Amino acid sequence: MAPPLIKKTAQGDLYSRPSSVEAQIDEVAKLSPPELKARLDVTNPKQEGFLRPETLVHLLRQGIATDSMKTFNVVLPVLLKRCEKTLEGKIFNFLPSADKLREDILGQFAELLASDGRGDIPDELDFYECRFNSAFRTFWISCVREVGHSGQFAAVESEEELDELFADEEPLKGISDSLHNDTPETRLRMKQLLQAIETLPKKERDAVVLVHVMGFKEESNDLDEETAATKCNCTGRTIRNRLASAAAKLDRFQEDQ
Repeated sequence: MAPPLIKKTAQGDLYSRPSSVEAQIDEVAKLSPPELKARLDVTNPKQEGFLRPETLVHLLRQGIATDSMKTFNVVLPVLLKRCEKTLEGKIFNFLPSADKLREDILGQFAELLASDGRGDIPDELDFYECRFNSAFRTFWISCVREVGHSGQFAAVESEEELDELFADEEPLKGISDSLHNDTPETRLRMKQLLQAIETLPKKERDAVVLVHVMGFKEESNDLDEETAATKCNCTGRTIRNRLASAAAKLDRFQEDQ
């Protein structure tokens, strides 16, 4: 049986793996190296034998703890490949340096995995053994924010989160509401939406990305606070005008579809 986790929640409770993860970890512990390799080759989550990402994280941590780098080196590429696929669906190519941003995120994540048990937060990976998708989402978004605040642009998180990111832009929210079902029609519609955003004038596109994607305020009374207005060297009113203009253009896009 896998040892208990040691990280605690804000309420002081120990993190615990879901029972399905515990069961799979126990199952995988009995596999021979060839059997484990065969399980790692299963890439469809709906296919029998698919290993959950929480299980892969446990295997990586176990490999480090037991100095079994052979296991670590076999499992790591599989998990990173899955993470790369996730990022490809969330960091869209139309934004500058998307490929490099994805590469940097994967590199930082690989370093986090390899440094398990060391550093300022030795139990940081405990959450990844409980809810990997949520933990990795927090990780890559924090990386994107860091890039954004260093002066580069980040990217839209995902089609299912467009309504959250552009919550006060009704045209975008209306479009995103129709994109929750993964069908050829909705994928085409998402592609068209991204193309529409890409064709916005640069100043309008920058305003949309800064405010609705990266989370900057339009303006602030604090002269030392970095905002969309300070980054674009203009007034808050100008930023709001650019956002309104972008919304109108995307509204026309919606009407034309």
